[in-house]
Amino acid sequence: MASLEKLVRAIDQIKIAENSNSDPQVKKKELRVHLLNIVEFNTNSNVQNHKDFVSYIGPSIDSLIKLCDSKDSDIRLASDEGLYKVIKVIKLHLLTSKIMMLINFLFTHFHSFFGTGSSSTSQQ
Repeated sequence: MASLEKLVRAIDQIKIAENSNSDPQVKKKELRVHLLNIVEFNTNSNVQNHKDFVSYIGPSIDSLIKLCDSKDSDIRLASDEGLYKVIKVIKLHLLTSKIMMLINFLFTHFHSFFGTGSSSTSQQ
């Protein structure tokens, strides 16, 4: 499936762009293009119906989470919005236990790693 291959390529290209020493404006543009591609392909119903889609959700979300910590505010904002869209689509359209366990695992580690979320506010 061509769309799934494009998703894999976008994930790989984000890793390459993050580590490149190119001009900051060029790097920003590349990151934004690949970020939008990841969001687009993860929200595409043709990609979601592929039997191997589940194995690419983790790397996709991982890439988006890493970009949420970017020095560039535009990249942070775009990755935050993209992460929200991807999770929303996954929750709405792919409510299988395997996917929900993966999302739960990623968010559990994301919150504990960055120290976000407070247990005292959720106990009211």
